[in-house]
Amino acid sequence: MPAVSNGQLITIGIEAVVNNVTNGYNLEGKVTVGSTITGSYTYDTDTLDTNPTSFIGGYSYNSSSCGITLNIDELVFYTNIYNVDFRMTIVNDSPDIPGDGYSWCSYNNNDLDNGAKVDSIYWQLIDNTGTALSSTALPTTAPVLSDWAYNDLSISGPGYGSDYFFIGATVTSAVLIPEPATLLLFSIGTLLLRKSR
Repeated sequence: MPAVSNGQLITIGIEAVVNNVTNGYNLEGKVTVGSTITGSYTYDTDTLDTNPTSFIGGYSYNSSSCGITLNIDELVFYTNIYNVDFRMTIVNDSPDIPGDGYSWCSYNNNDLDNGAKVDSIYWQLIDNTGTALSSTALPTTAPVLSDWAYNDLSISGPGYGSDYFFIGATVTSAVLIPEPATLLLFSIGTLLLRKSR
């Protein structure tokens, strides 16, 4: 995804394992239970919270620098960078869940190469103990998966007719991917350290 000059972009790399597939014929038989999903999502921590509720942070993105890309075999599921509708929700100590929540959804996505429509790409984490998060601010680190009892990733086609499909998965790894500038500084630092020895 293209970089932007303002804000702090956070990119989280994830891996997941598929545990449910419905109407998989739209997926050319390339997605089965046990398939591995790899990819990443990017968001900007300078984005303003637009949710007025004190225990919910709502963050919306329409910039091409933010969104999601997931790969399963040769299939690529990704945010349409020309019409981005990517949203994140951070819930801290909600009386409704109850507890904490972390979720994102990409609502406008590119079609698959075979023409199949991708309606939404969604991930939700829930911690009923309310200890996973301490605020509704966007985190600058990857979520620690062991802190969350509920972990559900889904990819779906339009909710009608033959275009419908559903992929359910559990995320097994989430790691912060350093931005290129950070990687460059790290590389320079390592080089200087070696020269000083």
